[in-house]
Amino acid sequence: MLSPILQPMSQKAATGEVSLWAVELANGRLPPVCAKSGRHAEETIRVQYQSNPNAAWAGFLPGSMSRRYVVKGRLPMTIMWITIITTARVLVLAAVVAFGYGLWAVAFRHQATLAQWALLVAGLLAVQLWAVFRERLEPAGKVYRDAAGNAWVVIRGVHPNFVAAVEAARAGSATLR
Repeated sequence: MLSPILQPMSQKAATGEVSLWAVELANGRLPPVCAKSGRHAEETIRVQYQSNPNAAWAGFLPGSMSRRYVVKGRLPMTIMWITIITTARVLVLAAVVAFGYGLWAVAFRHQATLAQWALLVAGLLAVQLWAVFRERLEPAGKVYRDAAGNAWVVIRGVHPNFVAAVEAARAGSATLR
């Protein structure tokens, strides 16, 4: 039987879901298999998962930050997927800036132009599209903790080859022990 350190809570290869210990993700010692395509991964991309899916909004509430637990790490990806995800992240950042400027222009200027209204609407639509399609683009995850304080991340939207590679790496490290 594997020790709890080597075998996290649950893994479901058929649904594209894998459970990783927070330490595994933070160390970045994952098999070089792309989490999105299942092919050989050339690089890694920075990811961040948290226990509260609404943590961005929870930050505005007093005392809510203590209930949030964040795990940062790196997932293996192909250069193509890294380029797609990074481009989408930059575009959503630009959309937030455009929305902020459009909101400022419409709210505080007496004569907002059509271009400023367009920036407001386009920025809002882009941010909403990102919220809807982000889980299809990037692997989504949630952090869980047990009573002893050990944290693990359940990551959804990963390729079955990545799940199999993680399981094979765990089986290999368990045999070495």
